[in-house]
Amino acid sequence: MEESFNSNNDCHEELQGVDSENFIQLLDGRKLQCFPQKDIAPELLTKEPNSLDTTGEYLRLRKHPTPKLTEQDKKELVKLFADNAFLVIANRERILSDSRMFLAPVPVSNGLAYSGAFPEPSLGIYVEWWLNCPSSVLFDEADNLSVVWSLAGSPLSGSNQCATVNEDGAVEYRQLSCFRMLWPSFSDICYDYYKAKTRYEAYSLSEAIAILKDETKPDDYERSIREFGFKAKISLLKSENNWQKKYCEDMRNSRDNYRHLWHIALFQLKIEEVRSFYDDYMSRKEQAEKRVAELREENRNLRRRLKAGELTNKEYEPQLTRNKKELSQIPWDLEHFADKSIDSLFPELSSIPDEGYRRSGVLDELIKYMSK
Repeated sequence: MEESFNSNNDCHEELQGVDSENFIQLLDGRKLQCFPQKDIAPELLTKEPNSLDTTGEYLRLRKHPTPKLTEQDKKELVKLFADNAFLVIANRERILSDSRMFLAPVPVSNGLAYSGAFPEPSLGIYVEWWLNCPSSVLFDEADNLSVVWSLAGSPLSGSNQCATVNEDGAVEYRQLSCFRMLWPSFSDICYDYYKAKTRYEAYSLSEAIAILKDETKPDDYERSIREFGFKAKISLLKSENNWQKKYCEDMRNSRDNYRHLWHIALFQLKIEEVRSFYDDYMSRKEQAEKRVAELREENRNLRRRLKAGELTNKEYEPQLTRNKKELSQIPWDLEHFADKSIDSLFPELSSIPDEGYRRSGVLDELIKYMSK
């Protein structure tokens, strides 16, 4: 993954001193060290929660209860998040390397009808989701990308009202056809980090956005967004391809099942004719197998007599050629008889374009059905 926009190593030095048991495991398998709320090092505390400390890092104090947000506060924070969604994306590795940034709460309401709201997400949850759920990143006809940042809908009907935002900060509320793939992944990620949000220190959303704005250089931002869009497009195309393959496989299985049921109905409808054909076919097959065995034994005897000098090459070759020709003709005659009989028995099958399947497939099913 790309390097973090954070140019100093203060964060990593601090993390090394934290208890190794306090970590969260990211979706890519990495372990991210965390700061327990009760064990914040005194030297990391600042006099004012929203001021820069001597290490150059913001730190939200939790020594006192956090004031409950008003509805207006939530609206402002939601707008702050939507306006800076692409700043978050550009700094995705920065967020995935700092637990306080990762756990910064985002007061966006997401949920399902009949099920209720999901746990409140965080910056890291959104980053994990955008990186691991291809359908959460959308592209228009010109390949301009936008990301989904709010989910609401019904898991039963699929009806939904989701919010997306593009790089210009334009928010759009719309119904997404991929909703059934969006909400399970988002819900799972939210619950994966549910306990961590209650145990570990986190920046406020305002603090996190301020840090990212302060650290991010324009060139780094543009490069990172381009890389994200390129990888997201590849992931989306792979996901759609896999879905189409699965859909086609499901359709083939469904088609084969309905064909099988149709064939069984045809067999039952003409059971007497089917039984007569079956008996005749099996008798012919038995005779054919017997004749094949005889011809192969004749060929072995011919080779033995040739080696013993009882036959000359001039005598051996015509007899061997005649036997080989009959051996190749036997299965063809049996197959031709079966094809003609099936076409005569079931003219309805002529509507199936796959003639090879129609004959061989029906014959196999008929034999299996009559062998029971």
